[in-house]
Amino acid sequence: MPTWLYGTDRRSAPESEREFAKAIHHLPRSFTVLWRYYYRDSQRGDLVREGDFIIQGPDGHLLVVECKTSGLSFNKSSYQENGKSIDDPTEQLFAQRRWVSVQAKERFGNHSPFISGVIFLPQLIAPLGDVQAIHGIPREYLIGLQESK
Repeated sequence: MPTWLYGTDRRSAPESEREFAKAIHHLPRSFTVLWRYYYRDSQRGDLVREGDFIIQGPDGHLLVVECKTSGLSFNKSSYQENGKSIDDPTEQLFAQRRWVSVQAKERFGNHSPFISGVIFLPQLIAPLGDVQAIHGIPREYLIGLQESK
């Protein structure tokens, strides 16, 4: 089991976050998982937002994960999650990656780790390569429940 760090109370986490946490519980202890953290979105006037997961692998590389429910939909020019308007998930992911990148650069200088990011959609079953985008989000930024195990 990985080493878990909790930024906020995980009991109030959305189901998609709980599903992702359950899917990655098998990772070895050499992985560290930060679940629910706060960051400043520099593109939005330093608005404080909540991120879902940051996973550090044994090689020091970082993976930023933004979880969305199966209720994610795209309608003309806006995104909704379970009927509620939300920001573009890719913009959310990129804001989190920017913040993590700044933190890593401040801490490690020119030796910053590789940082990647994905959006977790629990119900996603489209194999990589078969579909170019889902809800306007490029497929390479998406992982489903089966891919996260």
